[in-house]
Amino acid sequence: METMFSPTPLPHTPTKSVITNCRMKYAVAFIITLYDKNETLYDFIFSHFALIENRLHQLQAVAFKQLYQYFKHPHISHSLLQKKKLSSSSSSSSNPYYLYSDTFQHDSILIDAVNQFKKTFFDLYTTPRIQEPLWLNMSTFPHRKSNYQASLLKELVDLIHQFDNKTHHYFISTLLTAVLMHHLSWVYTVAPPNTNIHLHHGNYDPLWAQLSDLYGFIGTPSRITRTLVIGLRPSLVRRILYILTYFIRCNEVYENTESRIKAMADDSIFNQEVKEDSDDTQFEDKIVQHLTGDVESIAIPNSQHQKRDIVYSSLESNRCNNNTIEEEWSPDTCLLSPLSTPSSSIDVPMMSTSGYYPVTMPKSTVIHMEPDITQEDMVNIKADRLYAKSYGRSLMASYCDTYKSDFVLMGLPTLPATSMIDADLHCALEQFTLTDSVSEASCLVIDTNQFKCRVLNHRLSSSSNSTWQQVISSNLVHTMLSEITAAFIEQGIEAADSLFNMMEDKLQLIYLYSTMLQGFIQEDNRIIDDVDKLASNL
Repeated sequence: METMFSPTPLPHTPTKSVITNCRMKYAVAFIITLYDKNETLYDFIFSHFALIENRLHQLQAVAFKQLYQYFKHPHISHSLLQKKKLSSSSSSSSNPYYLYSDTFQHDSILIDAVNQFKKTFFDLYTTPRIQEPLWLNMSTFPHRKSNYQASLLKELVDLIHQFDNKTHHYFISTLLTAVLMHHLSWVYTVAPPNTNIHLHHGNYDPLWAQLSDLYGFIGTPSRITRTLVIGLRPSLVRRILYILTYFIRCNEVYENTESRIKAMADDSIFNQEVKEDSDDTQFEDKIVQHLTGDVESIAIPNSQHQKRDIVYSSLESNRCNNNTIEEEWSPDTCLLSPLSTPSSSIDVPMMSTSGYYPVTMPKSTVIHMEPDITQEDMVNIKADRLYAKSYGRSLMASYCDTYKSDFVLMGLPTLPATSMIDADLHCALEQFTLTDSVSEASCLVIDTNQFKCRVLNHRLSSSSNSTWQQVISSNLVHTMLSEITAAFIEQGIEAADSLFNMMEDKLQLIYLYSTMLQGFIQEDNRIIDDVDKLASNL
């Protein structure tokens, strides 16, 4: 990563104007050595490069700050600025001062920044993940969907019985309300077709789209969110993390390895050329040569008795009498107009006025897919191979001892310092503003020790310190959980499929009520005295 800047002129320098015009280059690079062909680490680096690049930008910013300080305060860095030896080259006289290449090797601030970069990278790669995130596994492995549904319903209903009551401040309803408010990727899974939900994917990149979904980067105003589940009881924290992997949603990203199928010679109009040319490269060159001819300049006459000159001798076997070719286009077929060439001349059968005939194009087949949706034996699938390929499974961490950056979902025994979370939100916000307009970053904390939920909001434009806000449960969410619990008790686990359909219907209802409330507030001719009271009814 290379950058150029113009340093501030040094005081008491006789050639200030010369130094002002000079530019200095500096570069920051990191080297990762892969031993024993570590394919998992290799795939992980390139699939997670957006997060790694963001951390590299932070390291570059520290390097720039230190470099600027050395030039701005020469009394501090006088020993590091060395007179350049006179030389016959023109460059030697243009910049009388320079820094040795190892000047910053022992700079304490830069060393701390490098160590922080290494720690962040190690945390991102080595942190334990949730092994089976529910939403992704249900969509990726549909043959096991019923098992996942039964497992989720058992855990959810049990948690509702224990903690969704007045004694525990309706904890499950509150935490689901908070997650549905901030991780908005569930919206496009329940929204009616052709609904504008303000996705912010820009030039479509599957990995960036998946990352945006996980952070809830949907809607207006734009906001990204991460969730921490805090608690001294690891078993309870893990159960809640497991439940939340169903409601924090994103699309799966597949890596397909394709191979071209060699078609039979008799199926192609180029069969004579295939027989004459065994070299695939030469064969493709001939096709390109014919396809890129001046087709557009040739007008096909309407007469049914006119002779046409054409180069393909294989058309002899494709004669037809006054037939019009009317075939629907398919990915494996293109339409080609006959070319005029003096090389050979044959009688072409009568065609339609457009003069088109089908040309079979090379086909391809997927020889490998990761994750493999046809795989039935989940035991043989390594979890690290799945999370190394994309963000979906990678950014959902399990129960950890200390706070880690970049993760969307994580369990911790205690809440880290607010200043640490606020700095991390600021960093994430800067990353998203490079490509998209994000106005706010939030950290949702689900506290199982006090059975409360609160959120920390951070804005780049705000000069005030970030503050915590309590989350209150929604009546719609509480009603949804109550109805699901009652239906589960009445119908049992055998009705898991219908109960899930009920849950999705209720989520769609929540979405529709929310859009109705938004439209009600945005109407110019209405004045709402108490918005909180109106929202509490929903």
